[in-house]
Amino acid sequence: MTLHRTLLLHKPAGYVCSQAESGLRVVDLLPKELRLQQPAFNTVGRLDKDTTGLLLLTTDGALLHRLTHPKHHLPKTYMVTLADPLRGDEAVVFASGTLMLRGETKPLRPAQLVPTGTHTATLTLHEGRYHQIKRMFGAVGNRVVGLHRAQFGALTLDGLTVGQWRELTATELAALNRAVPVG
Repeated sequence: MTLHRTLLLHKPAGYVCSQAESGLRVVDLLPKELRLQQPAFNTVGRLDKDTTGLLLLTTDGALLHRLTHPKHHLPKTYMVTLADPLRGDEAVVFASGTLMLRGETKPLRPAQLVPTGTHTATLTLHEGRYHQIKRMFGAVGNRVVGLHRAQFGALTLDGLTVGQWRELTATELAALNRAVPVG
């Protein structure tokens, strides 16, 4: 029986999540023995090269599949910095469940936006589409200039500085498995 491992990483800007891309990769932040481990670590979803924050890596393909499957709606919370001031109606638009992104045929699930300043907000999503947050703000006439994932389900970056990682505790892993059950 293979013993799987799941890590929580505080991703710095400038690192890519894909193993196939060139440049600095998030797995390069791990010690050599973890980079060489089999089965290999894969990221649970992706954060763009310029996006920072909480990223999970796991050797458990079944858990990875459940965490990224559209039927599971584990909340992910981001801190967003915008080029232009918030207009004031974004929270209503994002919560409506009717926002359509260019090139898509299905509206976004409702998302919760909480303004934290004139150019900043916290945004909680329950799905993960390609460049979703950047495209959401683009749809309402704004541009994201900074993006940081602060939370994934109940997991946070408490105690981790940029570039640091740690293994999930048994309690955290059990909670994740309860949040995305098999079947």
